[in-house]
Amino acid sequence: MPIFARLTERELLRVMQICEVRAFAPGGLVIREGDKGDELFIVLSGEVRVSRGEATTLSILGPGENFGEMALIRSVPRSATVTAITAAELIAIRRTDFFEI
Repeated sequence: MPIFARLTERELLRVMQICEVRAFAPGGLVIREGDKGDELFIVLSGEVRVSRGEATTLSILGPGENFGEMALIRSVPRSATVTAITAAELIAIRRTDFFEI
């Protein structure tokens, strides 16, 4: 990910310490459009759907892809809803933990 590209190995290890792995069942809600955002997510396994409004699919994300990066920079409402399409494991990084390191 570009946001971590310039970090040293030691710095990456610190980032890994603040990561939380979360599991979602198919259809599970990860984030809801309009909710306050304070976490970045990285897909470890499975697929998630990014949508806006009732049924507009913006993209399908898989392993290695991320969403919610703006939440690390500032507290803004989520611009889309993300739901698990398949069983999925995601890494979550909270803004407060990110700024501590």
